[in-house]
Amino acid sequence: MSEHTSDRAALVQLTGLHTGYDGIPVVRGLNLTVGSGEVVALLGPNGAGKTTTLLTISGLLKPVEGTVSVLGEDTAGVSPYKIARRGLAHVAEDRSLFFDLTVTENLRLGLTGDRTRRTACERRGRAPAITDGSAEQDDQRDQQAEQARCFGESEADQQVRELAGGCRRIAQSARQVAAEDVADADAG
Repeated sequence: MSEHTSDRAALVQLTGLHTGYDGIPVVRGLNLTVGSGEVVALLGPNGAGKTTTLLTISGLLKPVEGTVSVLGEDTAGVSPYKIARRGLAHVAEDRSLFFDLTVTENLRLGLTGDRTRRTACERRGRAPAITDGSAEQDDQRDQQAEQARCFGESEADQQVRELAGGCRRIAQSARQVAAEDVADADAG
């Protein structure tokens, strides 16, 4: 990390981070600051804790000890979708999108929150309907439409396989935020 990081506002700051699974840390005592304009890479062999660290930063795993701050605010107890709204979300590799479906259909799948239903619909080559006339479903449909606005009309109706890599990443991020919104609503 360069010394100029301390001169800039920290976008992400980890202090004394211990994180892992089932209360057993696989990452211990990590201190890291990422400032505005910096590019940082986590390097290490398989099992070194790179993904575990990223999952913790995005709120998908809770720290065993230490703190994670995004834009200067502690993320303890903050839902992943709220962290994503601050501008930081975990985007998995391309496996999180169905390449035979359109961007809009992939966003719908993020809103359903049901893995079995998503898999069955993907096998049939279509997305599930997300509206049954209820206010909750109408809200979800409105949210999906808002997220689809990130894309031009032509991209929203394209199959994911036809998109450029950067557009795929945007679709993954939008789908992740949609799925986390649904999970948070279900939990709350």
